[in-house]
Amino acid sequence: MEEENNKIVFSEEEKERYKKILKEKLPELKKIEGFPLGNDEDILSLSDPPYYTACPNPFINEFIKKWEWEKHISHHKAGMKDIEGNLITE
Repeated sequence: MEEENNKIVFSEEEKERYKKILKEKLPELKKIEGFPLGNDEDILSLSDPPYYTACPNPFINEFIKKWEWEKHISHHKAGMKDIEGNLITE
């Protein structure tokens, strides 16, 4: 995983790993109301996991946590204060 212009770029190997995980999770995801019609291969070919999937995204919690951590770090670097007025130091 590399960072390019503040955007995380995954290697082909990492992308394939996420696609494999998505493929394994499809049977469980199909139980969710609103799951798209189509075969597994179509859904996988339209997806670019972890950020975009053509079905409910099983990775969303993972990258929200990463985004929250990055936001916290940027606030720390900027010298921002928490709700009690203390500088964010950790």
